[in-house]
Amino acid sequence: MGESNATISELFRCRRRELSVTQADLAEQAGCKQSAVSMFEAGRVTALSTSTIERMAGILDVDLSAVDLRGEVKTSADVVLKYCPVDGCPSNVPYAVGDRLCYTPAMVRSPAAQRTRCAGCGDLLQECCPNGECKALVSEGVCCPECGTSYVSVTRVTMGVKAEQWADEQRARIREIREMVRTSTVQRPGRRGRKG
Repeated sequence: MGESNATISELFRCRRRELSVTQADLAEQAGCKQSAVSMFEAGRVTALSTSTIERMAGILDVDLSAVDLRGEVKTSADVVLKYCPVDGCPSNVPYAVGDRLCYTPAMVRSPAAQRTRCAGCGDLLQECCPNGECKALVSEGVCCPECGTSYVSVTRVTMGVKAEQWADEQRARIREIREMVRTSTVQRPGRRGRKG
């Protein structure tokens, strides 16, 4: 999704799906109705109060400094895409091309001047191409569009295992981790704002 036309609704919807959280679960945790979350994600930002949006941001770990609560993602040059460079991080999804391993990194919008840690592994997120000679700002995708360098370098050795089989096993592991995160997020005790 492009920086210029991304909305707060799209940002929240994508993050909710990344975490495998349903609209109903999110609504319950945020103290609102599922239909309001649905309208919000469809672009009707006024369906939710600012305080509910802020609660949802806390639940989904969305950085509100990158968005305008009236609807648009801030287009300031100070907000950039960042990714986790760690190949074993659950935010980076492996796949095989022939016998070669590659990773699709999850991109996060964050202030350029702020050190941002990965929600998956805690490592610092990167905002520039890892090629020391290129250093172009990150864009959506797997590789730098300027020099073609992969954002996530493969350091894992798959001794005696085909790359495709290893990538399949790792994707299954990532699904398990994301399900555990989703379950712990949904079942978090002492939720504020819950109506009952």
